[in-house]
Amino acid sequence: DNVVKIMNERASMKVELGGHTDNVGDAAMNQELSQKRASSVLNCLISNGVASAKLSARGYGQNNPVESNDTPEGRDKNRRTELKIISK
Repeated sequence: DNVVKIMNERASMKVELGGHTDNVGDAAMNQELSQKRASSVLNCLISNGVASAKLSARGYGQNNPVESNDTPEGRDKNRRTELKIISK
Protein backbone atom coordinates (compact mmCIF):
# COMPACT_ATOMS: atom_id res chain seq x y z
CA ASP A 1 0.00 0.00 0.00
CA ASN A 2 2.85 2.39 0.79
CA VAL A 3 4.50 1.78 -2.58
CA VAL A 4 1.21 2.42 -4.41
CA LYS A 5 0.70 5.66 -2.47
CA ILE A 6 4.23 6.94 -3.12
CA MET A 7 4.15 5.94 -6.80
CA ASN A 8 0.83 7.73 -7.32
CA GLU A 9 2.00 10.87 -5.47
CA ARG A 10 5.11 11.22 -7.65
CA ALA A 11 4.10 11.56 -11.28
CA SER A 12 7.60 11.13 -12.70
CA MET A 13 8.70 8.21 -10.52
CA LYS A 14 9.62 5.03 -12.38
CA VAL A 15 10.79 1.78 -10.82
CA GLU A 16 12.21 -1.55 -11.85
CA LEU A 17 11.00 -4.64 -10.04
CA GLY A 18 13.82 -7.18 -9.93
CA GLY A 19 13.02 -10.82 -9.25
CA HIS A 20 15.64 -13.15 -7.74
CA THR A 21 15.91 -16.83 -6.83
CA ASP A 22 18.21 -19.15 -4.92
CA ASN A 23 20.50 -21.50 -6.85
CA VAL A 24 18.44 -24.66 -6.39
CA GLY A 25 17.45 -26.20 -9.71
CA ASP A 26 18.21 -25.37 -13.30
CA ALA A 27 19.55 -21.88 -14.07
CA ALA A 28 17.12 -21.41 -16.97
CA MET A 29 14.19 -22.41 -14.76
CA ASN A 30 15.36 -19.97 -12.08
CA GLN A 31 15.60 -17.21 -14.67
CA GLU A 32 12.01 -17.82 -15.72
CA LEU A 33 10.85 -18.03 -12.09
CA SER A 34 12.54 -14.74 -11.22
CA GLN A 35 10.86 -13.01 -14.18
CA LYS A 36 7.48 -14.38 -13.10
CA ARG A 37 8.15 -13.21 -9.54
CA ALA A 38 8.89 -9.65 -10.70
CA SER A 39 5.96 -9.64 -13.13
CA SER A 40 3.61 -10.77 -10.36
CA VAL A 41 4.54 -7.76 -8.23
CA LEU A 42 4.22 -5.49 -11.28
CA ASN A 43 0.71 -6.81 -11.94
CA CYS A 44 -0.24 -6.32 -8.29
CA LEU A 45 0.88 -2.68 -8.39
CA ILE A 46 -1.01 -2.08 -11.64
CA SER A 47 -4.16 -3.66 -10.23
CA ASN A 48 -3.88 -1.27 -7.29
CA GLY A 49 -3.75 1.83 -9.48
CA VAL A 50 -0.11 2.39 -10.45
CA ALA A 51 0.30 3.30 -14.13
CA SER A 52 2.00 0.52 -16.10
CA ALA A 53 4.26 3.05 -17.85
CA LYS A 54 5.93 3.72 -14.50
CA LEU A 55 6.94 0.09 -13.98
CA SER A 56 9.25 -2.49 -15.48
CA ALA A 57 9.97 -6.07 -14.40
CA ARG A 58 13.24 -7.93 -14.82
CA GLY A 59 14.26 -11.39 -13.74
CA TYR A 60 17.82 -11.81 -12.51
CA GLY A 61 17.62 -15.53 -11.78
CA GLN A 62 20.15 -16.87 -9.33
CA ASN A 63 22.90 -14.40 -10.31
CA ASN A 64 22.70 -11.85 -7.47
CA PRO A 65 22.44 -13.62 -4.12
CA VAL A 66 22.37 -11.51 -0.94
CA GLU A 67 23.20 -14.51 1.27
CA SER A 68 24.88 -17.88 0.88
CA ASN A 69 22.79 -20.55 -0.79
CA ASP A 70 24.38 -23.13 1.53
CA THR A 71 21.70 -22.75 4.22
CA PRO A 72 17.89 -22.76 4.17
CA GLU A 73 17.91 -19.27 5.70
CA GLY A 74 20.23 -17.95 3.00
CA ARG A 75 18.14 -19.48 0.24
CA ASP A 76 15.01 -17.89 1.76
CA LYS A 77 16.64 -14.46 1.61
CA ASN A 78 17.71 -14.98 -2.00
CA ARG A 79 14.13 -15.66 -3.11
CA ARG A 80 12.95 -12.06 -3.30
CA THR A 81 11.73 -9.13 -5.36
CA GLU A 82 13.53 -5.79 -5.09
CA LEU A 83 12.27 -2.36 -6.06
CA LYS A 84 14.85 -0.08 -7.70
CA ILE A 85 14.03 3.58 -8.31
CA ILE A 86 14.93 4.49 -11.90
CA SER A 87 13.73 8.13 -11.74
CA LYS A 88 12.20 10.20 -9.00
